[in-house]
Amino acid sequence: MGRIAGIAFILIICNFNTITGQMSRPCPPLPQPCGYAMTPEAFNRLIILVDRQTFNDDKMLVIEAASLGGYFTCSQTAAMMSHFQWSDKKLAVLEYMAPHITDIRHAGIILDQFTFDSEKKKAWNIISGHPENKR
Repeated sequence: MGRIAGIAFILIICNFNTITGQMSRPCPPLPQPCGYAMTPEAFNRLIILVDRQTFNDDKMLVIEAASLGGYFTCSQTAAMMSHFQWSDKKLAVLEYMAPHITDIRHAGIILDQFTFDSEKKKAWNIISGHPENKR
Protein backbone atom coordinates (compact mmCIF):
# COMPACT_ATOMS: atom_id res chain seq x y z
CA MET A 1 0.00 0.00 0.00
CA GLY A 2 1.44 3.38 -0.97
CA ARG A 3 1.87 6.09 1.64
CA ILE A 4 -0.98 8.23 0.23
CA ALA A 5 -3.29 5.23 0.04
CA GLY A 6 -2.23 4.26 3.56
CA ILE A 7 -3.12 7.69 4.89
CA ALA A 8 -6.49 7.62 3.10
CA PHE A 9 -7.14 4.15 4.53
CA ILE A 10 -6.35 5.33 8.05
CA LEU A 11 -8.66 8.32 7.67
CA ILE A 12 -11.45 5.98 6.61
CA ILE A 13 -10.98 3.39 9.37
CA CYS A 14 -10.75 6.11 12.02
CA ASN A 15 -14.04 7.63 10.85
CA PHE A 16 -12.53 11.02 10.09
CA ASN A 17 -15.21 13.69 10.27
CA THR A 18 -14.45 16.18 7.49
CA ILE A 19 -16.71 18.82 9.06
CA THR A 20 -15.17 18.88 12.55
CA GLY A 21 -11.74 17.56 11.58
CA GLN A 22 -11.90 15.05 14.42
CA MET A 23 -11.39 11.31 14.56
CA SER A 24 -14.10 9.25 16.24
CA ARG A 25 -11.54 6.75 17.55
CA PRO A 26 -7.74 6.76 17.94
CA CYS A 27 -5.78 6.14 14.78
CA PRO A 28 -3.20 3.40 14.41
CA PRO A 29 0.30 4.59 13.54
CA LEU A 30 1.10 5.22 9.89
CA PRO A 31 2.69 2.26 8.12
CA GLN A 32 6.46 2.49 8.09
CA PRO A 33 8.40 2.09 4.85
CA CYS A 34 9.30 -1.53 4.30
CA GLY A 35 12.67 -0.84 2.74
CA TYR A 36 12.27 -3.47 0.05
CA ALA A 37 13.18 -2.35 -3.42
CA MET A 38 10.83 -2.66 -6.33
CA THR A 39 10.90 -6.09 -7.95
CA PRO A 40 12.65 -6.34 -11.32
CA GLU A 41 9.31 -7.01 -13.01
CA ALA A 42 7.67 -3.95 -11.45
CA PHE A 43 10.70 -1.81 -12.27
CA ASN A 44 10.64 -2.96 -15.90
CA ARG A 45 6.97 -1.93 -16.09
CA LEU A 46 7.93 1.46 -14.67
CA ILE A 47 10.70 1.86 -17.26
CA ILE A 48 8.20 1.04 -20.02
CA LEU A 49 5.75 3.57 -18.62
CA VAL A 50 8.45 6.25 -18.47
CA ASP A 51 9.60 5.46 -22.00
CA ARG A 52 6.05 5.82 -23.32
CA GLN A 53 6.02 9.47 -22.31
CA THR A 54 7.01 11.86 -25.07
CA PHE A 55 8.18 14.81 -23.02
CA ASN A 56 10.74 14.89 -20.22
CA ASP A 57 8.31 16.72 -17.94
CA ASP A 58 5.82 13.88 -18.34
CA LYS A 59 8.56 11.32 -17.67
CA MET A 60 9.46 13.20 -14.49
CA LEU A 61 5.84 13.13 -13.34
CA VAL A 62 5.77 9.34 -13.71
CA ILE A 63 9.04 9.01 -11.79
CA GLU A 64 7.80 11.37 -9.08
CA ALA A 65 4.59 9.36 -8.70
CA ALA A 66 6.50 6.08 -8.53
CA SER A 67 8.81 7.55 -5.90
CA LEU A 68 5.93 8.43 -3.59
CA GLY A 69 5.53 4.84 -2.49
CA GLY A 70 8.25 2.89 -4.24
CA TYR A 71 11.71 1.88 -3.12
CA PHE A 72 14.66 1.36 -5.42
CA THR A 73 18.14 -0.10 -5.53
CA CYS A 74 21.11 1.95 -6.65
CA SER A 75 21.18 -0.12 -9.85
CA GLN A 76 17.54 0.69 -10.55
CA THR A 77 18.15 4.36 -9.88
CA ALA A 78 21.14 4.40 -12.22
CA ALA A 79 19.12 2.55 -14.86
CA MET A 80 16.36 5.15 -14.66
CA MET A 81 18.90 7.97 -14.85
CA SER A 82 20.45 6.42 -17.95
CA HIS A 83 17.22 7.14 -19.85
CA PHE A 84 18.15 10.83 -19.80
CA GLN A 85 21.02 12.37 -21.72
CA TRP A 86 21.68 15.55 -19.76
CA SER A 87 23.03 15.70 -16.22
CA ASP A 88 20.39 18.16 -15.00
CA LYS A 89 17.66 15.64 -15.82
CA LYS A 90 19.66 12.81 -14.25
CA LEU A 91 20.00 14.90 -11.09
CA ALA A 92 16.26 15.58 -11.12
CA VAL A 93 15.56 11.84 -11.33
CA LEU A 94 17.98 11.29 -8.46
CA GLU A 95 16.23 13.92 -6.33
CA TYR A 96 12.99 11.95 -6.60
CA MET A 97 14.48 8.50 -6.10
CA ALA A 98 17.32 9.09 -3.61
CA PRO A 99 15.18 9.21 -0.45
CA HIS A 100 13.83 5.78 -1.42
CA ILE A 101 17.10 3.94 -2.12
CA THR A 102 17.47 0.76 -0.09
CA ASP A 103 21.15 -0.07 -0.68
CA ILE A 104 22.96 3.25 -0.41
CA ARG A 105 26.31 1.46 0.03
CA HIS A 106 26.27 0.90 -3.75
CA ALA A 107 26.00 4.62 -4.56
CA GLY A 108 29.06 4.44 -6.79
CA ILE A 109 26.84 3.00 -9.52
CA ILE A 110 24.83 6.21 -9.44
CA LEU A 111 27.89 8.47 -9.38
CA ASP A 112 29.22 6.65 -12.45
CA GLN A 113 26.31 8.16 -14.41
CA PHE A 114 28.12 11.50 -14.35
CA THR A 115 31.23 12.63 -16.17
CA PHE A 116 32.37 15.66 -14.24
CA ASP A 117 33.41 15.84 -10.60
CA SER A 118 31.10 18.80 -10.02
CA GLU A 119 28.13 16.69 -11.16
CA LYS A 120 29.26 13.79 -8.98
CA LYS A 121 29.46 16.14 -6.00
CA LYS A 122 25.92 17.39 -6.65
CA ALA A 123 24.72 13.79 -6.93
CA TRP A 124 26.46 12.84 -3.69
CA ASN A 125 24.87 15.80 -1.91
CA ILE A 126 21.46 14.58 -3.06
CA ILE A 127 22.17 10.98 -2.04
CA SER A 128 23.56 11.94 1.35
CA GLY A 129 20.68 14.28 2.07
CA HIS A 130 22.74 17.47 2.20
CA PRO A 131 20.58 20.08 0.47
CA GLU A 132 23.38 22.62 0.01
CA ASN A 133 24.90 22.72 -3.45
CA LYS A 134 22.42 20.24 -4.90
CA ARG A 135 22.21 22.15 -8.16
